[in-house]
Amino acid sequence: MTKITYRRFSTIFLLCAVAIGSGSTSAQDDMAHLPSTKYHPINILPLDLQVKARQAKPGIVLKKARLSWQTDEGVYIVLGNYYSQKWRIKISPNGTIASVTRDA
Repeated sequence: MTKITYRRFSTIFLLCAVAIGSGSTSAQDDMAHLPSTKYHPINILPLDLQVKARQAKPGIVLKKARLSWQTDEGVYIVLGNYYSQKWRIKISPNGTIASVTRDA
């Protein structure tokens, strides 16, 4: 391949990748670019999932969240405090609560 052909090919490839990836707006995609081992501020979590997490443990103060790939669709792990105790809520991108547990 010549230098010009290679540049055209790489430009076309990049434009196609951007066009294909730009249409997704699901809750899962909002955090999909974030590493699954690092927690992020709670405002990164979509508002509807924050509401579901608060309904699962009324009175909890949500602190941080991360997306973990424990299942094919992913699971949000949300950490929060309830009367100075640490709690963990696992919630799917569609809002289904997988578990609510107190951290030791």
